[in-house]
Amino acid sequence: MNQLLEPIVREWLDFASEIQARDAQYFQKNRLRVYIPHITSQLFLVMEHAATLLKIELEWVVQTQSMQAIERLFHQRMMHVTAQTNHLLSHIPDSMIAPMVDGIYQEYQQRQLLQRQEDDRNLASVVSKSIPMDGVDLHYTVAGTGSETFVLVHAFGLPICLWDQMVAKLMKYGKVIVWQPRGSDLDGGVKAYQPLEAHVADLLTLLSIEGVSRPHIISWCTGAKVAIEYALQSEEQEGSLIFLNASLKGMKGLEDFQTIFEKDLYAICQAALKSPRMAPIFAQTLNQKNDRITQFIDEEHESIALLGEMNESLRHTLREPLATGESLHFYTQQLHDYWNRDYMQQLSTIEIPTLFITAEYDHIASPQMSALVAEQMNDAHFASIQGGSHYMFVQQSELILDMIIHFIQSKGTHPYKHHLVSDNNHQVIKHIEEEVRK
Repeated sequence: MNQLLEPIVREWLDFASEIQARDAQYFQKNRLRVYIPHITSQLFLVMEHAATLLKIELEWVVQTQSMQAIERLFHQRMMHVTAQTNHLLSHIPDSMIAPMVDGIYQEYQQRQLLQRQEDDRNLASVVSKSIPMDGVDLHYTVAGTGSETFVLVHAFGLPICLWDQMVAKLMKYGKVIVWQPRGSDLDGGVKAYQPLEAHVADLLTLLSIEGVSRPHIISWCTGAKVAIEYALQSEEQEGSLIFLNASLKGMKGLEDFQTIFEKDLYAICQAALKSPRMAPIFAQTLNQKNDRITQFIDEEHESIALLGEMNESLRHTLREPLATGESLHFYTQQLHDYWNRDYMQQLSTIEIPTLFITAEYDHIASPQMSALVAEQMNDAHFASIQGGSHYMFVQQSELILDMIIHFIQSKGTHPYKHHLVSDNNHQVIKHIEEEVRK
């Protein structure tokens, strides 16, 4: 009997955890509208009891039109897990539903606790290293052992602790190297500008010192063009390139797909570059803006914004590049150099197997750009996470890890199958454009 209920309850709990990580008070402030056609009394009891355990108030509706983005996501996830089991639940006596849901809930919490403890033990074994480069130390960490090596190329100006969950899980499959781009502070912020060529030279030096060949280069956000430049310079044709929420602004022909965030950040950077002395004032203004409570015109816009947010516990780290005038000054130089790099004409020469993973609610880096860039490469694959954000490698680390390992082990020959994953470039582009219009 438990095998019928467990997928439903676990999906429920995963969904609630992902939303509450973004806003711990969300379900205290909002009811959750639910619609499941042809629902059995047993499934109704499962949903109601799970909601009670999570202290979520449900509002049952008879159509999806009244739902906002978070509720539509919940509806889609529930429809998937109940499609094959809804009618089978009728064999379970009503009196058994609550105790069974309670048991699954307790097991879920216990598994989560054990996973956190295992992650903490794994992270305790991480070794910090540094290499003197042109009078500045290049900092990186090494964890795990094995024949495979994963090199995580980080975004400019953000602390590498954002990778902790991924490192803790990825090190089971091999050696994991997390590299802090030179000029970026370990705790976040930018202390010096380094051109892209210097970052790639650092990466190649690091790989040489660590004796790494055939690495799996996993980049996030503004690590993307570092990975592309590495692929163009490297003689490697094995290993893999994996792009998570790639920031590809500046690539020719993709100008129409910039996000609002990219346009706004570009305007800020241009102003800071023209008036360097104003950088402290810009930084102060930006931090005051971040402290204000945003007012949304309706719950649809509010729910879309929340689905694109970082977890509350790590949100403060995202301010670091813009936190001080000095950091903003060097960060704008770094981005200006980054945005001026165009590789569209060279993409077809890259022979390394490549995977782009984007997210439906990435408000920072355009998913459409990743889909279109993937089409320009000889051996590139594309996938998008339904309901995911720019920070999906933190919020859905197990799913992202599973996708990465599947891609590497299958050498990209078999699509990854999961109800939250789409691998249709054109379908994803069309869907995201519709969401943007909304």
